[in-house]
Amino acid sequence: DLDDELFPAIPGHDQSFDCKNLVVNPDGHARLLWDLVALVLIAEASVVLPLDLAYSADVEFFPEIHTLVFWCLDIFLNFNTGFHDRQGNLVGSRYIIAKRYASSWLMVDFASTFPWQRVM
Repeated sequence: DLDDELFPAIPGHDQSFDCKNLVVNPDGHARLLWDLVALVLIAEASVVLPLDLAYSADVEFFPEIHTLVFWCLDIFLNFNTGFHDRQGNLVGSRYIIAKRYASSWLMVDFASTFPWQRVM
């Protein structure tokens, strides 16, 4: 069942952390797969960008629009993924998740995702 994959019940934790809140389990297989795709895209960019800047080579493996859509979805996903607090408890409150993300990585993610070259 897809709901069980994206939002698996976590034994011994607050059961409000489930699909009713639409909060993704940070330890689930779906999130792990998403993070692995992100790693591949980062690796591709770390190879392609220097080549493109140095030699004007057009060697993209993934079309630009696909990576842009992926990173925009990643921002949305980060607003909807739980996290472990300092005590190891799984936090599933959408307000606390959004507050934490907005005060940490949101500006970096937005600045690196926004298509500046298209706007300027």
